[in-house]
This record gives sequence, structure tokens and C-alpha cells, in this order.
Amino acid sequence: MYKGQLEGFPNEVVEKMLERQVEQGRNRDVSVFESYKDANIKGFDWSKSPEEWYFWSEVIAHKNFDLFFKRYPKQTYPKVMEVSNYSDFKTFEVRVVFMEKNGMYLAWNYAKTMEEAENTVAITSWTYARDINIQPQKEVELTIEEIGKRLNIDPTLIRIKDK
Repeated sequence: MYKGQLEGFPNEVVEKMLERQVEQGRNRDVSVFESYKDANIKGFDWSKSPEEWYFWSEVIAHKNFDLFFKRYPKQTYPKVMEVSNYSDFKTFEVRVVFMEKNGMYLAWNYAKTMEEAENTVAITSWTYARDINIQPQKEVELTIEEIGKRLNIDPTLIRIKDK
């Protein structure tokens, strides 16, 4: 699928490289890596990525794809994902993606849940898909005074009711 120095690289690895390239303010351009897989100037700076230098050195320079898939397991479909036609996801939709084919993600029209996907056959293709980034919520303890301060309300006016 890829040419030059990326020949034999799994699509998932190259997609993550392109994602990092865009995150660092560069244009999405696979040819940069096909010419020079270790590209730093037009590619991305390994040390400034979330994975850092050692990870990318192993994956790109030494073709340690097992390390990559240990951190980023292969996608299994169908899956609820964020989809977009913009690499920066400036606008996106939530859809049930059921496969990736020829660099595109296929999803059921308007289906945001697995249940909705069961009732549709119409599909749409998307250029980009990513896992939904839901941060787990953690319990927070606050005093009435702290709540008042955060809400800019006199704490003596706050009444806690059960639901």
C-alpha cells in the first residue's frame, strides 16, 4: 500500500504517524515519510509526541510493530467512534463504524448506538475516525463554602436536595 521507506508498514502505524504530523502543525503528507521514514522537519518530532522518542525509534526505525500494537491494539468493528472528513476533527459526528476499506471508514447513516445500527442499512464513508475520548469522572469532595465560591453564590443561600 505504501511506497519507498514505508513499504510493508501497517496502515495503523502510518495513520498514527500522520496524526502526529498534523498535531504538530504540519500538513498531512505521507510522501514525506515514504521518502524518509524518520522525517522530523516535515514529518513530526518524536520527542514531542505523546509516545516520545524511544517508542517511535523502535516502531519506525526498527520496525517493532508489536510494540505499536501493544500500545494501540487493532480496531475491532463494529464500534461507536467519532468520524470526520477533516484531519483535525474540527467538526465530527458520532457514528457506528463497521469497517475500514481503502483508507475510508464505513459507518451506518445516523446510527450513534449499536441499537440504532441494527435498524439501518444505509451507509456513509468518512475519511477519518477515532476512538471517543471520554474521560472517566472521579468523585469530588467540596464544602458548601467551596461550592459557593465556584458558583459565585453566597454559601448561606445554598441548599442541598436529594436529586
